[in-house]
Amino acid sequence: DVDFGWRLNLRGWRYAYAPGSIAFHKHHASMAGFGQFKENYLLERNALFTLYKNLEQASLDQALPAALALSVRRGVARAGLDSESLDLRRPGGDAEETTPVAKDLLSSTFAIDRFVAELPSLKASRDEIQASRVVADSQVWPLFGLTDMPAFQDPYYLQGYEAIADSFDVTEAPIATKVVVVTGDPIGPKLAGPAIRAWNIAETLARENEVVLATLSGFQPTPAPFDIVRIHSGIDREFARLEQWADVILFQGNAMAVFESLQKTDKIVIADIYDPMHLEQLEQSRGLGAAEWSMNVATATDVLNEQLSRGDFFLCASERQKHFYLGQLAALGRVNPLTYANDPDLDGLISVVPFGLSEEPPVHERDVLKGVLPGIAAKDKLVLWSGGLYNWFDPQTLVRAMALLDAKRGGVRLFFQGTKHPNPGVPEMAIVAETRALAAELGVLDRAVFLNDSWVDYADRQNYLTEADAGVSTHHAHLETTFSFRTRILDYLWAGLPMVLTAGDHFADLVEREKLGVVVPAGDPEALAAGLEKVLFDTAFIAEARANIARVRQQYFWSNVLAPVVDFVRRPHRAQDAVGAAGPATPAARRSAPRRKRAGLRHDLSLVSYYLKHGGPGLVFRKIGSRLRRR
Repeated sequence: DVDFGWRLNLRGWRYAYAPGSIAFHKHHASMAGFGQFKENYLLERNALFTLYKNLEQASLDQALPAALALSVRRGVARAGLDSESLDLRRPGGDAEETTPVAKDLLSSTFAIDRFVAELPSLKASRDEIQASRVVADSQVWPLFGLTDMPAFQDPYYLQGYEAIADSFDVTEAPIATKVVVVTGDPIGPKLAGPAIRAWNIAETLARENEVVLATLSGFQPTPAPFDIVRIHSGIDREFARLEQWADVILFQGNAMAVFESLQKTDKIVIADIYDPMHLEQLEQSRGLGAAEWSMNVATATDVLNEQLSRGDFFLCASERQKHFYLGQLAALGRVNPLTYANDPDLDGLISVVPFGLSEEPPVHERDVLKGVLPGIAAKDKLVLWSGGLYNWFDPQTLVRAMALLDAKRGGVRLFFQGTKHPNPGVPEMAIVAETRALAAELGVLDRAVFLNDSWVDYADRQNYLTEADAGVSTHHAHLETTFSFRTRILDYLWAGLPMVLTAGDHFADLVEREKLGVVVPAGDPEALAAGLEKVLFDTAFIAEARANIARVRQQYFWSNVLAPVVDFVRRPHRAQDAVGAAGPATPAARRSAPRRKRAGLRHDLSLVSYYLKHGGPGLVFRKIGSRLRRR
């Protein structure tokens, strides 16, 4: 069961505690009639098997010699023998070829021999386990509890245990990199794009590192393989505690602008700039008046320039974005001989890390629209607008196209999935009311066009996607579109939905190149209506598109797109052109430095408490005596 549970953890499985389940265990029920030495043999052998299969190479190199030595020491101690009896300086019995020994000694010796005999089979198992693992030893280590705890309390054995623990340094946890991931969006059942991205980054990095996901907008308690904290925007002392703890800080949005400790940190900084916020403000603030429009664009530009000037590593969403940001980095002096010398592609400074999608396909768990929402029948064709509705999109052309298609075909329905952003700081945009008004004017509101009043829960969106027949995204032709990365398109890929997109952005190029759907000109309702008709009714085209989607979407799995982040955090470092950037010791440097054994009054008291609980006063006194003898 230890080996099985260990392997499940290495595969990244999570566990839920079910207090209503009860297991009845009769201790030693299966071993009572066989003798203690046989049980010892199995315990010694299986422990070696388990260590060899499951530990990372670096951990195995340390632990296996110590485990073999301790196994022999336990056998000698249990048998009550003197291992110096064969020393040349010990006279007597030299003419005798044999000597009686207890089976307790043979249980350890034979266990090691069987370990050797089974190595070919164990090697095959180890190769399979290590190739499929997604979690590092540093993350599994805390599950073992107190590791500095000898399993056998004989004084002779304890002397050997102390010598091995000190010499092989196997009782201290592997050093993990401490990573803080910061998002400005709330964490909870309703997740918008930035929070989805931050969550998946945190979840992926937590397989090898200690990770804290920090949100500036509040959160609802959510099970996660990492810690989640709320930091109040602008309260620097809250963030400063995380900054002091961290080795690496990965953030998105405005975090650097609002926390002075992040501006001044000497820690390793990863800036996630997948959202070109200054280009976004060109559209988002267009209706606010010239002065405020200019101020918002200038402020967003300043925020990004500050990040680009300080960051050690940058994440963008596409090759288009990378080329755009390289120009901005060059203007700031970050493209220079130091960053270029050993990295001519500058992938070590800025890497393409698109938004990703889950490898687990969506599952339809309950009916949400067809046959449920009044006006949408079970047999209707359903077009889904996944994600939010913002001013820089073009839903009006889509509504007009739906009116045309409704008049021609009938039985086609469009559902806008999100209108009220889960972040309370993001107001409902004017385009929502304008879209609703246009649909009412054309007579298709709540008949062929439906707008959700809120936001679909992140875990519930799979039900909407699996009921849809096609996905759609339409936008105007402008600069924001050129460098955008519409994350809603990933939902369509995830669900295998043929799609209709407006030309001009990253995904439109992908859809057209890989034949995943139809790409139409901006602002053309007739072409859009024809495209929707094709992806809804042309069965041959639909089958081809779905087959192409199944092939293409694999490149967007989170495990693939986040590889540059994982690789960087495995060997984190300051940027090559960072001035005076010696900073604190990196995790790699800490790993190469000699470890300091835990000590001090607090550590000693925790050991006393543990020994009292598990062995009583006698164990405490034996441990004290062992330490005094060693000193």
